[in-house]
Amino acid sequence: MPEECSLCSDPRTPEVLYRVQKGEITLQEAARILGVSYKMLWRHVRYHEQLKLPETYATDALQVLGEIKQTLLDILRALKERSYDHETIRDIAVAARELRNTILDIEKVSGRLRSAPLVQLQQINILYEELVAFMATELCEECRKKVLVKLKQRKKKEAYT
Repeated sequence: MPEECSLCSDPRTPEVLYRVQKGEITLQEAARILGVSYKMLWRHVRYHEQLKLPETYATDALQVLGEIKQTLLDILRALKERSYDHETIRDIAVAARELRNTILDIEKVSGRLRSAPLVQLQQINILYEELVAFMATELCEECRKKVLVKLKQRKKKEAYT
């Protein structure tokens, strides 16, 4: 039977890691405070930690992220009303990406998105597919082709960087 992580059961861990997240201390300093090696703390953060913030911070962050999400949805609705030129298509792609990132942030802060990379990837893909499906059904055939060309160009550009 695997041994329990001592950092998971240490009541000081969430507060110390919160100070790291705020930039008050480094991970090395946090390891010293908790009396563990840097490597052990790094492993804990990578494999066990799920954005554990004080409840008031999470509530405030969720409220702000919710407002950002609503603003981005309003922007997307307004863009949908504009004529579809290259600038509008670019603006739609940027707003959609920001909306996706905001949704991911909401899920992280609320604790519904775990730090396991495969779980994140699956959830990101589901959200992204829903977003693409929405965009595809709301745009005319010509505009869909333009968006797809633009996305392919961005994908190639990102592959080279």
